[in-house]
Amino acid sequence: MICVITGCSSYSPTVVTTEEYAPYDTAEELLAVIKAMDLEAGTMSFVTVENGRQYDLLYNNGVDIRNKYNDVMSASKLAVGQVVDVTYSMGNNKILEIAIDPNAWEVRNISGFTFDRIKHQATILGRTYQYNNDLICYSGNKLISDGEICREDELTARGYGGRLLSLNVDLGHGYVRLEDYDTYIGGMIEIGYDVIVPVTENMLLTVREGNYKLQITKGTAVGYKSIAVVRDQESVVSLKELQIAPAAVGTIFFDVSPEQARVMIDGETIDTQETQELTYGRHQIRITAEGYETKEGYITVDSAYRIMTVELSRNGDSTTTEDTLTSASTESSTDTTASTSVSVQPSTEASTDTASSTASASSESSTSESDSSSTTESTSTTEDSNASTTETTTEATDNTVTIENPVGVYCYVDGAYVGIVPCTFKKTVGSHVIALSMNGCYTKSYTIQCTDNGKDDTYSYDALKTYESSVLDD
Repeated sequence: MICVITGCSSYSPTVVTTEEYAPYDTAEELLAVIKAMDLEAGTMSFVTVENGRQYDLLYNNGVDIRNKYNDVMSASKLAVGQVVDVTYSMGNNKILEIAIDPNAWEVRNISGFTFDRIKHQATILGRTYQYNNDLICYSGNKLISDGEICREDELTARGYGGRLLSLNVDLGHGYVRLEDYDTYIGGMIEIGYDVIVPVTENMLLTVREGNYKLQITKGTAVGYKSIAVVRDQESVVSLKELQIAPAAVGTIFFDVSPEQARVMIDGETIDTQETQELTYGRHQIRITAEGYETKEGYITVDSAYRIMTVELSRNGDSTTTEDTLTSASTESSTDTTASTSVSVQPSTEASTDTASSTASASSESSTSESDSSSTTESTSTTEDSNASTTETTTEATDNTVTIENPVGVYCYVDGAYVGIVPCTFKKTVGSHVIALSMNGCYTKSYTIQCTDNGKDDTYSYDALKTYESSVLDD
């Protein structure tokens, strides 16, 4: 039948040779950043430096891998974020060669890294680099957004020329929540070298992972505690054993003549019709009245209760450089009220040869207290200096920042509690860490950049990941 139909002519089938498919097996070269790799599964993903295009390619043990010196290296030495030259087959998407690009740069152990997310610029060791939306950021074994990187993190940065191409978080951050710290409110807390902030209520501090000695101070009181901070986890630190013991307090009633005299204790005017509670120790006093000589100096509180009688001299009357205020003791069953007089030193230093031994002892005590008071005032000044230094780094604006989502979680700005989302707070120029927390969920933080652009800013973030969902994922 075949012969009849074909006229018994000979049959020569067409043979397709591999040479005809050669164009599809052409090798292609890429300058790219490693975005992901699974060597066991035999897959790697790259993002090109030129246009940010992603290539998903196949890997096997036969791939030729070289370092930047063109020496053979193991595939296990490759890392996400490295800038490499890739050669692959266009026909089957198999990788043929990988080499670390010799012109790419890499900077490790970066602290104090700064982002300008408005201009898409990053400052590394004093040099500014541009970056695009395809910037690859990695923490642990997962990709993250650049907004999840905090100033507390320690990073490795890689790039090409004036461009930043990838960031890897070598040391991430966790969170420290304080308990039993109420007696230190108004003081300062230090964790490592990066966290030095005033102590406020409901704090949640973002801290680089690691082991630290926490230091908390208020006035002359200082407490220390060793803590451990774990990446992406919240640590609750109780300072119960470091609580400041309440200072002893004495009650004083001021019987002042004339009645209209103004009495100031430590710079604050008091109501002489009511008893005053003052901590044990030295306090500054100033008593003034129109038409009368002003008295000012120091009093020492060292008993549970006393009545202090003060009578001002009219202008023109003779006065002495050291006044003694009589104190009428009240009947009490305890010895703490037994004191018949209180020595008052004027604010200007003075001494007389006729001073009694009792007055001399009182003067020495006051001198000792003066030194102690000076130390306390110096510490307070240091704290104020630290606080003012922090304030100078930010500039308040007439605008606000609103966090819209996730609704219902607690929001903290630079460690200070600001409210439950949705919440709004004052906008200040600079970089700020927004931490979001909720019971049963992993705490999450983001860094925002605020500028004085005359606009209100609004941010919305993904829902927090629950502990339960994490277990299911595992």
